[in-house]
Amino acid sequence: MLIPLHEIRIVFEKISKKSLDGGTSVVILCSYDVDSLCATQILTGLLKNEGIIYKIIPVSGYSDLNKQIDKLRENKELKSLIFINNGGALDLTTAWFAQEETKIRAYVFDYHRPISHSNINSTKKIILIDDGYFNIEECPADEDFAALGIVDDEDDSDGDDDIGDFVDDEQENLEEEKMFDEQKGILEIEVEKKDLDDEEEELIDVGKKRKENLRMKRRAEKRVKLEKKERIANYYRGNYFGKSIAGVMYYIAQQLNKENLDYLWYWIIGITDQLVHNRISFSQYEEFINECRNEVLRMGTFVTDNNIDYDQEIEEEDLEFQPQTRKMKLETINKKIGTIIIERELRFFLLRNWTLYDSMYYSNYIAAKLSIWRERGKKELNKLITKVGVPLEEAQQQYKYMNNKLKKQLKEKILDIFEQQSDYDFSDALLHSFVRQIDTKTQVSAQDLTYALSAILEAPRDLESPEEILNMILNKSQNSRSEETKSEYSIQNVLMTDGFEYNRIKNFWYAYETLSGDLQKLEKGIEMAIDMQKKTMNEALFLIEKRNIFTFEDFRYCLIKSENIQEKIFNHPLTLQKLAILMLTFFKEQRKNDIQKPFLVCVHHKKAKTYLIVGISPFGENFITNNEDRNEFGTKFEAAADKSKTRIKIDNFESSVIEIHEDDFEAFLEELTEQN
Repeated sequence: MLIPLHEIRIVFEKISKKSLDGGTSVVILCSYDVDSLCATQILTGLLKNEGIIYKIIPVSGYSDLNKQIDKLRENKELKSLIFINNGGALDLTTAWFAQEETKIRAYVFDYHRPISHSNINSTKKIILIDDGYFNIEECPADEDFAALGIVDDEDDSDGDDDIGDFVDDEQENLEEEKMFDEQKGILEIEVEKKDLDDEEEELIDVGKKRKENLRMKRRAEKRVKLEKKERIANYYRGNYFGKSIAGVMYYIAQQLNKENLDYLWYWIIGITDQLVHNRISFSQYEEFINECRNEVLRMGTFVTDNNIDYDQEIEEEDLEFQPQTRKMKLETINKKIGTIIIERELRFFLLRNWTLYDSMYYSNYIAAKLSIWRERGKKELNKLITKVGVPLEEAQQQYKYMNNKLKKQLKEKILDIFEQQSDYDFSDALLHSFVRQIDTKTQVSAQDLTYALSAILEAPRDLESPEEILNMILNKSQNSRSEETKSEYSIQNVLMTDGFEYNRIKNFWYAYETLSGDLQKLEKGIEMAIDMQKKTMNEALFLIEKRNIFTFEDFRYCLIKSENIQEKIFNHPLTLQKLAILMLTFFKEQRKNDIQKPFLVCVHHKKAKTYLIVGISPFGENFITNNEDRNEFGTKFEAAADKSKTRIKIDNFESSVIEIHEDDFEAFLEELTEQN
């Protein structure tokens, strides 16, 4: 069942009504990504406000999700099961909680597309939100699959069909001849008294007409079958993404008149996360972030920027982004803790927390523009820094300690240089974004927080002791009834959890605390983000310098061997996606006139005897997927595995991420390269 976005408050009202009996009636299954964290923060804030008891369960993939769903059979108080960025692709209508005898409703908030047609066509138990990115008109009905099953059974003896070939086979001809003979016998009785020559002529005419009608009926049935097959194939062709679920949760808060700056900030972070991980285009980002900007202005926060003349007040026309910075009045409210400040951010990596030089060198944007892997590119970077009036010595110290005058004029000078620069196009060097006042001395940008949270979720190493993790679980997984949680989560159980899964659970709660405003954890997250970006960039430069990138007709790919010292950080699919996005950015800048090819990153895990494979497609103006441009690697992976008789593991909520045994890798890759 689909609920329109403008009526989304109905969902929360249903959840609230079902919680009147008390107990832990709400369970939230939350994915390991930044947008999911933000969405969960908003949702739990609304639940707390209503006094509704809830429990958060982080899930890392399909196997984990199914395991947690099975465990919930024991929860007799469960009334509302909420999926955050997972569950949409599964047929939830067959799950135990969706059966008529239960009193449970499932609410699916998932930006992964496509959503299972069964969930969309469900009338009661499965509730989804129509955010405008569903392609409802393309969604196949249950009847389409049922009809195909009947036709397939009838056509088993017909052989393979071709879309443009409706020629009847031998079996069909025999059946038609038999029917023709039967009709002939009836006609002979009816025309018994007629002249034999006239009788034969009439029999031939009628018989031909009936035979042609039967043939046309057959062709029509086949055409319907092929149209249904094509409809289903097109609907499930590749993956793309809907709106930020944090934004969907903010719409709930809006309709309940419960919105606040915290919820708005979480929405901003959710959108920024989608941009960072290639899930929306820059044009989509600008559209969504402009909604946030209007909300910021509506709540009474004003723009601040190094280049602004503060003598002129905000006018109505300034609600839309303009090519040049508007002159606006800066109020003292900008120093108030929690205030969200509208900024134009340079596309440098973690500039506020690094040196200017390193922030530029390790940013995807500058590295790709200047071809930083070449000696000439490094020299161009030095020249660029000098042109903006910053001595190299100053650029190589922490940005926060740089001369204030230099920092104040940095954006203006960079814009001037970029406009005058003939060799490179830097017209999109600034990104519309936001900064938040964390305390009286500290500001954090939306981009920096997003990178920090993502790094924490991807981290391969321990961040906290088991005792600290247990405390975070007890404090955050449930609004009350912590005794029940203690029986499920104990220090012993945390210690006994599989190492990799333990890291994931631990990192989830660490990131949750960071998003809640823990500055110490934020600082550690920023340190980790810097470390991981350096390793990702160095790996990309190494692959280019050593020519370890292989080009096929339909895609490029690189292979990271297990002996590589960077291997451990590439255990996480999000890190591999960042590497693949970086490689795509490099090739886009270097080969602007060529058709861009998708990119595949393969990492060999020697200990597990597997390969982790991640595919990224170059869509739109910035390789981004939407409902027209899709990442079709998931479909191609399954086809290649089927033809090569190899087994692949699809456990990630994105079908373009798979795992395969090392013995099957070569056969699988060979089949993948031969696909059209």
